[in-house]
Amino acid sequence: MILKNCRFILTQNSSRDILEGADIKIEENKIVKIGKNLRAERGEEKLDCSRVLVMPGLINCHCHVAMTQMRGVADDVNLQEFLNKTFELDAKMKREHVHAGAIIGIIEMIKSGTTAFQDLYYFEDAVAEAARKIGMRGVLAWAVLDKEFTTQQGVPLENAKKFAKSIKNDPLLRPALGLQGVYVCSERTYMDAKEFCEHEGLTMHTHLSENGVEVSEHVKKTGMRPAEWLEKIGFLSWRLSAAHCVHLADAEISMVARRGVSVVHCPSSNLKLSSGIMNWNGLKAAGVNISLGTDGCASNNNLDMFEEMHIAALLHKLQGPSVARAQEVLDAATINGARAIGINAGSIEVGKLADLITIDLNDTRWTPLIKSMLISHIVYSINSSSVRDSIINGKLVMQNRKIDGEEKMLRAAEQLMLRR
Repeated sequence: MILKNCRFILTQNSSRDILEGADIKIEENKIVKIGKNLRAERGEEKLDCSRVLVMPGLINCHCHVAMTQMRGVADDVNLQEFLNKTFELDAKMKREHVHAGAIIGIIEMIKSGTTAFQDLYYFEDAVAEAARKIGMRGVLAWAVLDKEFTTQQGVPLENAKKFAKSIKNDPLLRPALGLQGVYVCSERTYMDAKEFCEHEGLTMHTHLSENGVEVSEHVKKTGMRPAEWLEKIGFLSWRLSAAHCVHLADAEISMVARRGVSVVHCPSSNLKLSSGIMNWNGLKAAGVNISLGTDGCASNNNLDMFEEMHIAALLHKLQGPSVARAQEVLDAATINGARAIGINAGSIEVGKLADLITIDLNDTRWTPLIKSMLISHIVYSINSSSVRDSIINGKLVMQNRKIDGEEKMLRAAEQLMLRR
């Protein structure tokens, strides 16, 4: 495949170069050439990009994709009330419900510019099936928690291990272990999960310090704050990405930074549940890799990463007008996200995975269309309705906002949705 005459290419390389009038050549699933007047081979698929901006696909580093069917069930409540409502519905979820919710969520993500996501849920085999069917890249972290807290059949950690071994060599999907949080995971569960991931070469994902109650309850229980306790037991690691991290003390930020943990910022969810505001400046100053996620549809209520960038950039202006600059927020949604979930993507460079999106420039929100303002427009002005095409793993998954078989898949999924 070759993308011809790209009006702009937002590379997100180390120099953050923006190219004009260049082509991008893709072979199999990788970018192999970038330059002007590249020759297309006979029969090679060509995509006219003369009126679009081409950029790396967005990376949603924390979501619960099957929870599309819980959209609107727990609005205007605090985190504990939210958890009570969603746990009640979780207990009713069967594999077919998770598959149906995942189909809907993956289509929603692709149409809003996401080309890779990290999921934390159970029945991740059903999410994997949905992702393969549509052609989406994913890191799938089966939810791990102590048996007395789960609605899963069997032991969650053993379920997660079995799933991880089943998809280890998938070209689009990678397994991970998803530790639910300190409120439902014992020291043994955390450390057994870490040992397995180290042995199998896998990453880990968890919720961490999402709200003040989580922190205060853990202090009562252990005498330590959550990240402090995870450091003491030896769990913090470069293999870990931690969602939320709203209530980290300065000493905990230092611990997270020292161990190479990536943080996944979920501003919409944190605002909606009145959980608080993550310390962007503190994490940045410590050198922590900050990525971005939507969380699930029950607490967002969508999976739109363009909206997430916009909210993140505005929210942190409460700390100062230059906090969370547009370029930093775009980095969080692309190159930092790739680092957080361990994929060779997030920028347009030779050798990188061909996970790209095109953005239609025929929109008044791009005015004035000036190279120096493109990143500002992406974060502060346009929205995901401008996404035209999506290329994932070198395949054209969406063209002119159409996904092959979309209507049929959505109709089938809606028939299988969880009935309340």
